[in-house]
Amino acid sequence: MQNLKRREVSYQSGEVETKSPEVEPKSWEIIWQSGEVGPESGEQTANTVQKCFVNLLFLQKYPLKRGIYSLYDERVEKRSDNMIVKPLTMPIQIRKLEALLNRIPIHDEKRDRIFSDYQKAYSGYIGEKAMQYPLSYLDPEKYLIFHDIRLNAGEHFFQIDILILSTKYIMISEVKNITGKLFIDHEHKQLIRTSDEKEESFTYPIDQLTLQQIQLKKWLHQHSFPLLPIEGLVVFTNESSILTSSRPNEKIIKKSTFIHRMYDLERRFSKVPDYPQNINSLSETILQNHEPQNKPILQKYQIFKDELQLGVQCPKCHQFSMSRIYKYWVCSRCGTSSKTAYLKALEEYALLFDIVLTNKEGRDFLKIESPHIMQTIFNNISAIKAGENRTAKYIISLEVLMKMKKSIVE
Repeated sequence: MQNLKRREVSYQSGEVETKSPEVEPKSWEIIWQSGEVGPESGEQTANTVQKCFVNLLFLQKYPLKRGIYSLYDERVEKRSDNMIVKPLTMPIQIRKLEALLNRIPIHDEKRDRIFSDYQKAYSGYIGEKAMQYPLSYLDPEKYLIFHDIRLNAGEHFFQIDILILSTKYIMISEVKNITGKLFIDHEHKQLIRTSDEKEESFTYPIDQLTLQQIQLKKWLHQHSFPLLPIEGLVVFTNESSILTSSRPNEKIIKKSTFIHRMYDLERRFSKVPDYPQNINSLSETILQNHEPQNKPILQKYQIFKDELQLGVQCPKCHQFSMSRIYKYWVCSRCGTSSKTAYLKALEEYALLFDIVLTNKEGRDFLKIESPHIMQTIFNNISAIKAGENRTAKYIISLEVLMKMKKSIVE
């Protein structure tokens, strides 16, 4: 890998700043937290759009404020790519929950539980996304980074938010994105959040971290790898939260001190022998054995197909009231027309049911009558055909549907 020069940084009050203010960032990534986002420095202001699921899926603008964001420029992204083996992507379970929230009726009694699970999952994803910036300061010549690794240690699966490999040690990071006042009670082994004068208990994060370390050691032994030292950190990423504990614990930190701790580990392990001959093999074995969680979403909530809203959703009024007229989908409520609205419907079918479907199943879900039109749709999305005539099934690709949605301009 190309050896890139580390960007000069200074730390003031635990924050990371660049020492090159004369360089204008080429791109911004705004991360939503607590409904407010914004740049930490500079005079630029903007608006960002955040999907919200309350009763209906809708778009709502939030004003930018100072202090809650992650800033990347092209130099940092190129530098990070050299060491990120498994990049962070939105977990498919979040996409399934989004599809379910979009299709389940507003007044369904199961909706609150589904929305709560979605909030927790999405918050975790945003927490890991917030770690991209501090991770970019690690030396790509020394580290390999994996996001959301799920491995089988025999009887149980275990998942690691961020796994960092070096030739001297392994780092596990358990990421927490929790708002409010947080108190870690080490005596009673619990995490307590106080928000709006209400207290809520969470799993003791040190126990989570310790179990992951035990499971990873077991997995390394099963695959005949040397037992490198396994370090662990619980990283709280929400900048607005207030974190206290019954006693200090060096394994519990906030995001702003993550890079400090990694530099401390570099110094501590500086005289430890390297194991470079194993690192590439270990990296490949981790990727080969990674098994992402992909539970059937309808089965989890005991929801049947006839409980969902069928049809193609209008991108403007969000009603499932679009009909195929010639080459367009036209909304009977607001008159909006679209060539591509069906792509989202097929994506939601794949997320909620299966990537394999028949012509009739496709027609039933999209609410169209013509088998010929359905066949044309399958051809348009490059669906793979298996079988002939009425027994034929079609395999659709979520990746293809996503690319088509991004590339086609209506």
